[in-house]
Amino acid sequence: MNHLAHGLLAGGDVDFLLGGIAGDFFKGRLERIDDVGLRRGVALHRRIDTFTDGHAVCRRARARFPPALRRYAGIVTDMVFDHFLARHWDRYGTRMSLSRFSAVVYATLRAHEARLPPRFGGLLALMEENDWLVSYTERSSIERAVDRIAARVRGGEVLVGAVAGLGTNYDALECDFHAFFPLLTDFAARERIRLACEIS
Repeated sequence: MNHLAHGLLAGGDVDFLLGGIAGDFFKGRLERIDDVGLRRGVALHRRIDTFTDGHAVCRRARARFPPALRRYAGIVTDMVFDHFLARHWDRYGTRMSLSRFSAVVYATLRAHEARLPPRFGGLLALMEENDWLVSYTERSSIERAVDRIAARVRGGEVLVGAVAGLGTNYDALECDFHAFFPLLTDFAARERIRLACEIS
């Protein structure tokens, strides 16, 4: 899942939010993270990613992409699922509006920026400046985001236009999202409880 989903699945907890949004900036073993709260947050991020990558619905979603895109289908699926989450925020989100939730996320990240890897600051500046979380409601924003990723990964040129070219798979992926996200929400809620006990 991408930033919006990880932010929501933090369940309103600051440490889970920090680890959820910045989780990809922490490499290696969890034990190397001295900040216990961040260790919990990164652990949740990784468990969510593992659950997502291995779930049958997500495998089906990735299989909807043409063979040339399969290597990066997980990236596109994560982005498109965040788009559907933004579009269906009234159904899956918090009682806050998406714009309010977005503002709270940015403010929380900024308030705790010193706890996060220095490289994360550049991403946070871009997220805030372009209000990525709210922008996910627009398919065109996801298209541009995936096209930007294409420029950063080896062989990524195949990603250019991947979202724009989804065709009827766009609707099928939306059905996959609705089938999967409630399961992921339940999983994340259980894992937050487990991690609070496991990592202390």
